[in-house]
Amino acid sequence: MWIVIENFFRPPYTIMYPFEKGPLSPRFRGEHALRRYPSGEERCIACKLCEAICPAQAITIESEVRMDGSRRTTKYDIDMTKCIYCGFCQEACPVDAIVETQNQEFSTETREELLYNKEKLLANGDRAEAEIAANMHDILFVCRYDYYVARFTPFLFFKDPDRLTDDLLIADHVYR
Repeated sequence: MWIVIENFFRPPYTIMYPFEKGPLSPRFRGEHALRRYPSGEERCIACKLCEAICPAQAITIESEVRMDGSRRTTKYDIDMTKCIYCGFCQEACPVDAIVETQNQEFSTETREELLYNKEKLLANGDRAEAEIAANMHDILFVCRYDYYVARFTPFLFFKDPDRLTDDLLIADHVYR
């Protein structure tokens, strides 16, 4: 009975979700987006590494060669019903064209709305570009820190953050 009385006077553990939102991890992988360069040109160079590495085969890319010899995508589709949000596409991209944003609220009423085409992915990227730029450093640091801890400190000793950053810069060639 004492436990019930004790917990009665504590603040609630739950949050009212639509009105209050809890914090998301910098590593959270949500809705996909295609990024653009500051000049407005899309980043994707149609190397098709994301299509090749996708374990769910959710990405379809068609490309063409431009007059200047560079390749650009004519079709970039992601079937979000197949996607397993593994992040391999984001890691494989050499120019950081495809990213997974922090948006977790993209439910739809029909299945067809979960078939993302190039225009929708570019619109997602335009909408989330400020968020992507702000989180890019956090994401890289968290990933490098996890790799660093797993690779170089077998007993998971905690280190001085400044020293850890210096070690990460030295060990950057190992991470990539």
